[in-house]
Order: sequence, then structure tokens, then C-alpha cells
Amino acid sequence: MRKFESLIRMSLLWLCVLVAVPAASQTIIDLNKGAVRVRSKNLHDFDVENKHPEALREDSLQYADNLKRAFNFLYTDSLAQAETLLRDCLKLRPDARGNWVVRRTLGQIYLGQERYKEAISEFTSILRMQPENRDVRMERASAYLNFGNARAALQDCDVMMLADMPDSTLVRILFLRAAAKMQLRTYSEARQDLARVVELDPENTNAPILLALALYRDGRPQEALQRLDVFIGQHPDDVEALAMRANLLKHQERWGEALADYDRMLTLQPDNRTYRVSRAEVHLQMGSKAEARRDLDKAVQLGLPRASLQSLYQQCR
Repeated sequence: MRKFESLIRMSLLWLCVLVAVPAASQTIIDLNKGAVRVRSKNLHDFDVENKHPEALREDSLQYADNLKRAFNFLYTDSLAQAETLLRDCLKLRPDARGNWVVRRTLGQIYLGQERYKEAISEFTSILRMQPENRDVRMERASAYLNFGNARAALQDCDVMMLADMPDSTLVRILFLRAAAKMQLRTYSEARQDLARVVELDPENTNAPILLALALYRDGRPQEALQRLDVFIGQHPDDVEALAMRANLLKHQERWGEALADYDRMLTLQPDNRTYRVSRAEVHLQMGSKAEARRDLDKAVQLGLPRASLQSLYQQCR
């Protein structure tokens, strides 16, 4: 979240410093609840354009003031107020050359708020005018992926892969494309992308875990476990990797090894309710009902509704 907020603040700061002048145009873009529609100008639009220079200057000053205030609201995490001001900017100066930054910022706000449909709409409006804008296309691909449209995300990734780029950018696109392929259950193709990420960025701690999952879902559980063993040997405190391995071990009914991983995870995160319940399930499989009950009681103490654990409590009798 912090990374996303820093990105949109920088975008707005740039636009505050360089507020674009109105551009001549014979079309108007209407924004109606996220929809983008291009239409011909009407008399009202020409009336707006033919405003007295002083009125246009007032609009420009208000536009700039809105941007500065929006930036300040973003700095204090007041995203709703920032959104209102940015929307007003689009109404004040619908033809401003810098409006693509305003729209991108709105898209980033929606992306951070999990309003994926609205984010996709904003990013799409920019890409119609700037199809080569890789950063915006990457953000749209991420929004598509989170919205559940993995095929559209994959199409955006494939478009970006057609151009030359630095390895750091390639790694981001490959990881995003692999995630889309995982959603589409084309695990073999996802493995290829993730293996390339690991090759290009050996310090990446997410790709090896997702690669192990792709291997497991592709019917190669032993290779998945071997990769996790190597990774955890290098990163013994990586809870996500431990959780992945523990889950795979549970599926293979290797209860003692799974228990050791859960013990380590709860040493690192003693207040994690999910891990408490998972360890209770392992205890039950091993016949350790008292230990299972202690974990369940702790999960309830940490705020998990007891009713949701009723079946497990029954097994502890």
C-alpha cells in the first residue's frame, strides 16, 4: 500500500509543478461513472472554450489548486477527498494535456482500494491515447488479474513482451504473466516464466514459492518440495515458504514434518490464527487432542469465532 501511495503522490507532484495549458480539440471525452465516451463538440462546449480569458485563467488556477490539495490529501492517506478533487480537475479542464496523469492517479487509487472495474476504466482511457505506455498497461494488467479476468491480463502482458526493456521491468512482467497463467491453470507455461524470473533475479523471494506451487499443481509434488527445501535452507524465517511446504506435506500426510513447520511458523508469528488452526488439524491427525484443543482455544482468544471451529472442537472430545 505504501509503495502505491508513493507512486501516485509523485505523479501528482509532477503535474502540480507543470500544469498543462488547454489543447485545441474537436472532440469531447465524457466521464460517466467510469465509462468513457467520445463525442463531437456541441454549442455548449464552444461556449466553454470561448470563455473570457479571465474565466479560463480562473479555471486553470482552480485546477492547479485542486492538484496541490489532492497531493496533500494523498500525503495524509485521505483518498476519498483526493478522488473528489481529481474528478473536479477533469471537469474544470477536460482538454488539459496533463489529464492522463490525473486519470492514472485515479486508477491507482481505485487499484489500491480494490475497485478494480473503475481502475480498469481509467487505465483503458489512457491506453487509447497512449498505447505504448508500459507502466499504465502493467497497472491495467494487475487490475484485470485482481478482477478475475486473467485472460485480459495475459493479453496485456503479451503486448508488453513485444518491446525491448531492462531486466528489472521484464521480471515484473514475467511474474505478472505467470500469475495470470496460474489463474488460467496453464501451470507448465507459468513454470517457464517463473523459472526465468528466478534466473534473472536470484534475490526474488516470491518467484521460488510460486514456482513450487506451479510444480505441485502441475503434478510434480516431489520437485516442488525439493525446491522449497532449498529455498527454506537459504531463508529459514520465510513464513510464506514454510506455510507452502507445510501445506504440501499435509497433502502427503507427512504429519510430523508438517508439524515441525507449523511449530516454526508459530514461533515467528505466535498470534497467527490461521496457523493455529492448521496446526490443530495436524495434531488431530496425530491423535494429540489436548494439543489441538490448546491451539483452537488460542485461536478463539485471538478473535476467531468459536462457532467456525465447532467441527474441530468435536474431534477433540
